[in-house]
Amino acid sequence: MANNYNSLFQAGAGVISTAAKTRIIAVHAHSTVAGSFDIKGATSGVLKFFVAANESADIYIGDMGVPMVGSVSVSVPADGAALTLIVG
Repeated sequence: MANNYNSLFQAGAGVISTAAKTRIIAVHAHSTVAGSFDIKGATSGVLKFFVAANESADIYIGDMGVPMVGSVSVSVPADGAALTLIVG
């Protein structure tokens, strides 16, 4: 089990990390409107999930995580949405 976890926060869409290589361990997302969150690596989309209006989503992936190479960008349903990634 890794012990070098970090949290990355992004309000609205944008690039959340530029690390060369990382793994997504968990995700917390909140949105004021219903819509989908899309998390992409340098070459392809990795995670996509839906959140209802004024709701949150907590997703635990596990210690093996989802590998990401290159910059990690997020697309969110609205400017009022926020996303926190736990990476390690």
